[in-house]
Amino acid sequence: MRLWLVLCVPLMAAPALANKPAAKNEGGLAIAAVVGDEAISSYDVDARLRFIVATTRLTNNPETLARVRPQVVRSLIDERLQTKAAAAENITVSDQEVASAIAGIESQRGMAAGAIAQMLAQNNVPMETFKNQIRAQLAWGKLVGKRIRPAIRISDEEALARQKTMVLPKEHQELEIAFMILPVDRPKRENEVRAAAAKLSSEMRAGASFEELSRQLSGRGTNVPSLWVRPEQLDPALGRALAGASAGTITPPIRTEAGYTIVKVYNARSLEKTAERAELLSVKEIVLSLKPDAENQEASALLSIAEEIAKHPGRCDEDGVAGIDNLEDVEMKVVRREIATNELTQALSSILGNLVPGQISSPYATDRGIELYMLCARRPVEPSSMVDLGQVKNVILAERLELEAQKLMRNLRRDTFIEVR
Repeated sequence: MRLWLVLCVPLMAAPALANKPAAKNEGGLAIAAVVGDEAISSYDVDARLRFIVATTRLTNNPETLARVRPQVVRSLIDERLQTKAAAAENITVSDQEVASAIAGIESQRGMAAGAIAQMLAQNNVPMETFKNQIRAQLAWGKLVGKRIRPAIRISDEEALARQKTMVLPKEHQELEIAFMILPVDRPKRENEVRAAAAKLSSEMRAGASFEELSRQLSGRGTNVPSLWVRPEQLDPALGRALAGASAGTITPPIRTEAGYTIVKVYNARSLEKTAERAELLSVKEIVLSLKPDAENQEASALLSIAEEIAKHPGRCDEDGVAGIDNLEDVEMKVVRREIATNELTQALSSILGNLVPGQISSPYATDRGIELYMLCARRPVEPSSMVDLGQVKNVILAERLELEAQKLMRNLRRDTFIEVR
């Protein structure tokens, strides 16, 4: 099986019209690209470049900026296309949703609240540059969820057939990794994309943020997802490059069918040792978010409610949370699920690792709102040579979502006049 994450840097644009003079926008700035009836100015591109340098520790020199600039232009083009497509479906993103997503990014990066705004001000980057990007990413996520996710059905028969191809390998190693993929949409762009990928990989290994560069250039979401995989599940070229990899590894660009791929390894573990320690956790997940029409739009109100829930979590078998007031402006989702400890993300492992049954975690902010996790039970998991069926379905779902999202983006590019200048 070959796994691809949803971190593909969009690089496709329609060819420029021949013999057309360089245009200026109304403010006198050069136009970097035209998307339908909208222009992307050189100011837009420069502001995004300044933002990337400020937030990723990318080297601020002419060579690096020249390599990255074409990818920034194409990311801005895709954001315009995504925003237009979402608006056509009457999809909106509120200011509160943008604020919550920014708070989630700060939390995931270990930053204090408001640190991003302060950083941007210090580097003379308009806050609106960042907000527009977050708004486009959230709108695209909603559009994919509305148009694509409901149409995907994965049968048990399909999952069982895939499960048979995912038996534990002879190589007793599993890696937690994330991908950044730079597609080569036209043969004549091979050298350009290869050079950009090599420069980005070098910058990341020198200290630039893999996560922030992926988020900035992918246009696919506010978070950079990681997953646990085994080398044989990947493209053979990736599997060979990751053989024996350790935590912290960032690969050079690897040419695959999808393009030039850079991989970051977060963790490595022995499958045999993991199987011996594995437990199955029964978890109650609580997610709080403000309703779109909430009168009180303060995120601090959510945190206060979540802190009350943490003090009085109730029982695991309760559908809601009893005895908590002021919920009229709040949407609360309660989900129960079982997950093996060897399938936990790094973040969930740190949250659930020290809990005992009946305990609840402290509330924390994510792009979904405020989340809490209550541990209901632990029980040993018998070692198996087969991957969990639920995990198999998640893999298939991720593949289908990415495939259909790519198709939708190709259609948007095909149906819209795009000129890069």
